[in-house]
Amino acid sequence: MADARRSRDYRQPPPTANKKLQDYWRHAKRLYEALSKAANLEPTGPECRCVGHVANLELATKDPTKIQFGVLFSGMDHNGGLAWRETKIEMVPNPDSDNGAAPVGAGRTSTRVSFAVSNLVTGSTQTHNNTRQIRNLCEELSNRPQGCVGFMDEDEKRFMVYRTDCTIRDPGVSIITLDSILHTSQTLTRRQRYSLAHTIATWFLRLGSTPWISLPLQANIVFFQDTTASSLSNMDIEKLYIGGELANSAPIPLIDAIHSLGVCLLELCFDSSLESYKIRNRLSGGPAALAPLLDYAAAVQWSKEVNGEAGPDFAEAIEWCLQARSQSDESWRKDICAHVIIPLSNCRNHLSQRIAI
Repeated sequence: MADARRSRDYRQPPPTANKKLQDYWRHAKRLYEALSKAANLEPTGPECRCVGHVANLELATKDPTKIQFGVLFSGMDHNGGLAWRETKIEMVPNPDSDNGAAPVGAGRTSTRVSFAVSNLVTGSTQTHNNTRQIRNLCEELSNRPQGCVGFMDEDEKRFMVYRTDCTIRDPGVSIITLDSILHTSQTLTRRQRYSLAHTIATWFLRLGSTPWISLPLQANIVFFQDTTASSLSNMDIEKLYIGGELANSAPIPLIDAIHSLGVCLLELCFDSSLESYKIRNRLSGGPAALAPLLDYAAAVQWSKEVNGEAGPDFAEAIEWCLQARSQSDESWRKDICAHVIIPLSNCRNHLSQRIAI
């Protein structure tokens, strides 16, 4: 496998793509902080009567170089039932910021990111002179069924929030995590698993080291499933979110998050949870404090079987994640492109070619 790795020609993303990726994770972090403040989690904000604030960030974009966000928020409908409200969030320069007001060419580049018009209310990308700042996100989302809800400021950026006409209500749908899928008797197809592995790794590149990743990935990746569906075949496996409760907490340590990605990829490779792996079962029953160490030891041992199951590309992706050590923001994003995302893309493409034949 090492010889194949050395002989493989990894194409690094062009400089413009690297800059876009750097921008994306910074803006995603800003968005999380803006949402936390708008959800009144800051000590200075007015008291909110909600029990919790759950936001699910959609892991989908037509153009990976664009900064755009789709977020589903939990809330109560007028009948007292749980509802998920779909929003589209557009980032624009903050006109009240000195940096945001600087003209193009004066030491900075003006940036404006837009959603496709079809995904937003008509005219959403126009300037909203009479739009007000969001003080209580829960109330604004409840009171505005469609259109521009308002804006949130964070640093020199302004996030315009738009409600779409889509509201998902319980009990029509339920949330299912990737972890729960891997613990069921239902199976994902190999094509689904390889596609998910590539999608999750790509979004980890964009969201790693941000508060959006605050849990092990298997528990953080969620899907919405029709409660009448009898199998995973009726669930849109391509439409996934990274979700969790908005809170004033730091992201999990980067190395722990990368190791979590490795375990997630390992479980997708074998369509099985780590807990069901025979060696991990033998190590069960120990002190709870040792569980993370035992999980990691079992994952490393299990990873030795990946090459025979899925080939050297998939094996390299998992090996890099599990063997990751201290990384900086400058190094790990470059390395994960070369050693995880591109190999997983190769796996997915090779599988598609075999199926086509």
